[in-house]
Amino acid sequence: MAQDIILYLNWLSALFALIAAFFWHKSSIAKVIYSPQPGGRQIIVQQGAEKWDLIKTLVIQSIWSRRAAIMASLAAICQSVALAIPK
Repeated sequence: MAQDIILYLNWLSALFALIAAFFWHKSSIAKVIYSPQPGGRQIIVQQGAEKWDLIKTLVIQSIWSRRAAIMASLAAICQSVALAIPK
C-alpha cells in the first residue's frame, strides 16, 4: 500500500514538473504586440519590423512564471511527502 502511494506521488511530482517546464517556456516566449493606447504611456521594444509592448509583455510573462512556480511547488511537495512515507 505504501509503495503504491509513493509511486503515485512520484508520478504526480514528475507531471507537475513537466507542467512547470511548459509554463516557464511559455513565459520565456510570451510577447504582447504593440497597439497604441490613447492617453496611456507605453514602453515599446522593436525587434526588426515587430513592436512589443514591454509592460504588458512583462505582466503576461509574470503570470506564466507564477503558474510555473506553483507547479514546481506542487512537485516538491509530492516528493517531500513520498520521502516521508515509511517503506
